[in-house]
Amino acid sequence: GPVLGTAVAAVNMALYDIAGKAWDVPVHTILGGKRRGRVRVYGGMSLESPEQAVESALFAREKGYAGCKGNPLETRRWPMDDAAVDHAAACVAAVREAVGPEFDILLDAHGSPTPELGLAFAHRIAPSRPLFLEEPSKWGSVDALLAVSRRSPVPIATGEKLFTLREFKELTDRRACAYLQPDIAHCFGITNMMAIAKLAE
Repeated sequence: GPVLGTAVAAVNMALYDIAGKAWDVPVHTILGGKRRGRVRVYGGMSLESPEQAVESALFAREKGYAGCKGNPLETRRWPMDDAAVDHAAACVAAVREAVGPEFDILLDAHGSPTPELGLAFAHRIAPSRPLFLEEPSKWGSVDALLAVSRRSPVPIATGEKLFTLREFKELTDRRACAYLQPDIAHCFGITNMMAIAKLAE
């Protein structure tokens, strides 16, 4: 889990750093070479209200970010909370209208909704074209994630709660999501991250 994966990741990344310093090259050279000169990054977005969502998204855009990420469905009080879906969808729609089509909207439900709620939300926000909906259901069942992913009009992302290559392979073998999101600090480091990338490819 995260304790062992994080400990191994720390050692693994340190070894890459030592090798790069010994050879006087950046780590990307060890990994096969530089692939790009710039990386798209996103800022944060409040979903407290449509007004706050727009304000935070515009602030992120002004700072040069390519998109913004918020946490929807945080106001829910029961497993199928229509008011929470309405609220979060209104925030997302307001942001899309304010920022236009080129700015990415990313949404992270933190794996807490039921699959049914996650799917209902995905259908509501589809017209706003978010880049992805992350962890639309509680982790633990690939079958549940796959059911949501196959029926969702919004691409599904997951992975930061996974650690081993075997866990990621189950997702890639079953095509259970559109985006894999391993956390390099927890998934055993650079070596395992590269193996996960190969699975995704």
